[in-house]
Amino acid sequence: MELKNFRSCHWSEPLILFFLGVILLSPGHSFCQNLIKNPSCEEYFSIPNNLAQYPLCKDWWKPNIWTTDYFSSLTNESNNNYIPQNSFGLQNNINGNFYLGIVTFDWFYALNNCFYCRSDYAGGQLIKKLEKGSIYEFEFWMSKADKGILKSNAIDLILTYDTIVDVNNYEPYGYKIWSEQDPMTDTINWVKISTCFKARGNEKAFVIGNFHELEEIVKIVAYDTTVTDGEIDYRYLDNFSLIECPTCCPELFSEEQQVYVTSNPSTSTNPAQITVWLYPNTEAILEVYDSAGRLVARHKYTELMNTFSFENFAEGMYHFTVQGNDGLKETGKVVVIDN
Repeated sequence: MELKNFRSCHWSEPLILFFLGVILLSPGHSFCQNLIKNPSCEEYFSIPNNLAQYPLCKDWWKPNIWTTDYFSSLTNESNNNYIPQNSFGLQNNINGNFYLGIVTFDWFYALNNCFYCRSDYAGGQLIKKLEKGSIYEFEFWMSKADKGILKSNAIDLILTYDTIVDVNNYEPYGYKIWSEQDPMTDTINWVKISTCFKARGNEKAFVIGNFHELEEIVKIVAYDTTVTDGEIDYRYLDNFSLIECPTCCPELFSEEQQVYVTSNPSTSTNPAQITVWLYPNTEAILEVYDSAGRLVARHKYTELMNTFSFENFAEGMYHFTVQGNDGLKETGKVVVIDN
């Protein structure tokens, strides 16, 4: 887990092209697309002014009858859902003006057991369905609330094929991609949660909340004498991200294809593109040669995802090589037919 720092979309360095001795510069390309709608909950129908007003958050859906909380720094500071001081404690927002909050688990002293067991869930939507067999990285940021004195690991992340799920039996509706193992104890920092998975295909939404079986839950009950009924585990959630990334988790997926060529043959209306995926902390060199063996383009890549376009290339056959400092080596050909 990571504290404080965010992954951001970068722009690649300017591309240097060599055409008959003339050096041309073309702008770089944005390399990451967050597939989650309203990922930081900044878009709203109206500003929430109390707890349980999660339906005011645009593009998020309600997986259960209980209502998740929607916090804001734009509401009146006397309201229960104000940021930073609210009914569950003190927590600043990471950026923007909003975050979500859910009860993940409860423990009632009189029962010596949970009462609701499953209550709050948050559901997000994707801008497009996921592609079968593609590797994706899912990230979000989480913090434990001060007044959530119960410590448990009762929080999971599942993908769903539609905006519907039975929280007591989720498997007909989707599958789990992350579960907390050890109970979270940090009530000060925002912690980044990150996981990678291979899509089964056609997933269009996700849900975060408690999908643990009761016997799987690790709990630490405080037995606070100032509390009469029982305890809850409460989490703040923000900054969700889902990107396609075959090289983000090499420890899980180490044999994935790293170099892709699209739109080959290349045309003026649909130019070919080479996409080079790199593992973290590695680099690679792309070189493109014309049919006479002359170097016409060379670029050094250091980002996870890097793209090269054959837009404005003269007609002909081109050969390319990609060589990385981690042993990556790929070669191929691209035909430009009508530029």
